[in-house]
Amino acid sequence: MKKILTLALALLLMAGCSNGTAASVNLDGMSAEEQYQKSVEVMQGINELEAEMNMELTMSYNGETMTQDSLTTMKIRGINSDTPEAEIAVSAAGQDMTMYLKDNMIYMDMLGTKVKTSAADSGIDSSVDQVELDAYDPSVMLNLTSEKQGEDYLISYQMSQDLMNEYLGDQLSTLQQQIPGAEIQINDASATTLIDKNAQVKQMVLNIDMDMGAEGETINFNMAMTIDYKNLNNVTIAFPEDLDSYQEY
Repeated sequence: MKKILTLALALLLMAGCSNGTAASVNLDGMSAEEQYQKSVEVMQGINELEAEMNMELTMSYNGETMTQDSLTTMKIRGINSDTPEAEIAVSAAGQDMTMYLKDNMIYMDMLGTKVKTSAADSGIDSSVDQVELDAYDPSVMLNLTSEKQGEDYLISYQMSQDLMNEYLGDQLSTLQQQIPGAEIQINDASATTLIDKNAQVKQMVLNIDMDMGAEGETINFNMAMTIDYKNLNNVTIAFPEDLDSYQEY
């Protein structure tokens, strides 16, 4: 559960690290690559946001299928400051957990157990580096297209399977310590980014299909993740009054 919370906060902090506000831009006539890059520049100016992330993981093995869903709601403010604040609630696998980030400390309340740890110890910083919304990279993002939908623009693209498999190969050593002979293969990876007329992101969707094999057996994983940005201004967070009572761990 802690890893889910860390990833959730990292994904939402990808808005960037500079100050500013959205200004009117003219996206008509721009290529899909230019529109995407403009959205990166605009989102780097966002200092607070409220969003909802839905994740569906479907596992298929030997004719049987199992699906797990998770819902994460997030409120973050002070993204560009040294002390961002956040409230993140996760519901997954029948468990509910709420996390607060305040004064560079993470406070978690799960099933009545209240604990705290420093943000530096949580691994959030390294996770942000890995999932940060980067500038357009033609070696990673392939076949970009843009479709105008009312006043919005839907940017679609494929992600390089070779580079993703190369990245996973670097991570396999840890998995192979637990499952000798384990292998991972990305079959397909695609994404869409929906932006408004001012190039602010309204929704991001990521779909990944992959196989994991070990000892002659293969399990297929299909992950569908959708992040809806609900609010980019005047985000309010109601912190519990008993944060001082949370125990170090």
